[in-house]
Amino acid sequence: MPLHPKVEAVLRAQPIGEWAFLGPQGGRIKENYALLCLKADQSKIGVPECGLHGFRRFFATNMLRAGVDVETVRQWGGWKSLETMLRYLADVVVKDSVRAMDEAVRRLAAS
Repeated sequence: MPLHPKVEAVLRAQPIGEWAFLGPQGGRIKENYALLCLKADQSKIGVPECGLHGFRRFFATNMLRAGVDVETVRQWGGWKSLETMLRYLADVVVKDSVRAMDEAVRRLAAS
């Protein structure tokens, strides 16, 4: 996944440990705190608010489109089952499936 050079620099500067970033009390960042920070930052820069799941979906969609197998994407995304992941990505998978079918038909017609 390509990263902006400034983001990459920040991530590389983090000490290697159990968590890349620590919450305000140390330890793991809780979802509520991350969402609060995300909404505050979105408000500051004038970006429409979206939840944390949008990033998870963006990541999974891009990994699938890049050819990473579904089971690996499921594991990376933390979904407990393939069925749950596919329900979560259903409309994306359908759109990609339609595009793939259109491409297959185009190739067949050209041969």
